[in-house]
Amino acid sequence: MEAYSKKRRLVGTKPNTPVPPPIDSDITEMFSMLEIQATFWGGDRRSSALHLERMRDCEIAVGEIPKEFKDIRDAWRMVFPILLRAIHLRLAQSNAGTPLSSDAKLSHAPMITLAPVAGDAQHAELRSVLSQFRQWASAFEPFLRRTKNPLVSTDVLKNVMTLYIYYLAAFMWAASGSANRADYYRCYTKELCELVRVCKMMSDVNDEYFSLDIRIVMPLQVVAMNFRHRALRKEIIGIYSQLPRREGMWDAAMVIKVLSWITEIEEVGLVDEEYVPEDCVATVTGLKVDAENRTAVIQCLQGVRGCPGQTIPKENTVYWWETVGSSVEKPLHHQKGMAGI
Repeated sequence: MEAYSKKRRLVGTKPNTPVPPPIDSDITEMFSMLEIQATFWGGDRRSSALHLERMRDCEIAVGEIPKEFKDIRDAWRMVFPILLRAIHLRLAQSNAGTPLSSDAKLSHAPMITLAPVAGDAQHAELRSVLSQFRQWASAFEPFLRRTKNPLVSTDVLKNVMTLYIYYLAAFMWAASGSANRADYYRCYTKELCELVRVCKMMSDVNDEYFSLDIRIVMPLQVVAMNFRHRALRKEIIGIYSQLPRREGMWDAAMVIKVLSWITEIEEVGLVDEEYVPEDCVATVTGLKVDAENRTAVIQCLQGVRGCPGQTIPKENTVYWWETVGSSVEKPLHHQKGMAGI
């Protein structure tokens, strides 16, 4: 599909040469959705160079964002390449070393464990991605205004709100890719509250069918794991407990176990802080899931309160056939008690 698109662009630069027909938009949309799910959950073994190439292809695919979307399908199609551009920016850095062999074991859910961007060029690219998201949001705003009309149909409302969730989650995830926490941490409280509000509203009409699309589990996970607003995180755990066990590729029962343990270790000693303090955040470095036995091994580095730059490695095994909070923790006695970030 990429090769065909490049051929069309190349042919289009030649005079008096007929341009091949474009790929059907529904096919493009489906493959974009698959690529997003594959990179967010299953991992991506492609080299840094290929990710950089895909990042540029996605930037071209976005093109010029209109001042206002005339059709909601156009808004859907445009948000995919913006998110993919952000994903490939992060993966280009993550896979900059030796590519994984085809039989190498992957930690699951790389969307949780991806390192932030590093370097001036990468941060400039990230700022450009966030600028595109803001332009998209401005063009989408008229659709949000129309949903306030009491006569709007349920199907229209659901379609607009689902896309709104998609945008908010994608934007929040991309923003949290900065290596400097001050660029995003504590900066988006309004947006985080809005995302949780809309997810909670949509959870009441959550259709129980398999979908490859991002719906509620992953967006709420971005709020809870990337931004750590304490009250919202507590509310999210409650929302998860009411959802069907599976939502497409995402297992809500597994996510709630991971999130509950991270919450448990980060909340120690906290009283009235709105957010988890930066120096005691537990950064997930590995998540190995055994879906058959319904267990997951979580590895993280947790900051030491009052000791910037120092972390303690922790590991925990959670089981999701039990009640929320049930887990067996393994202290890593064989590792050093302190490690630099």
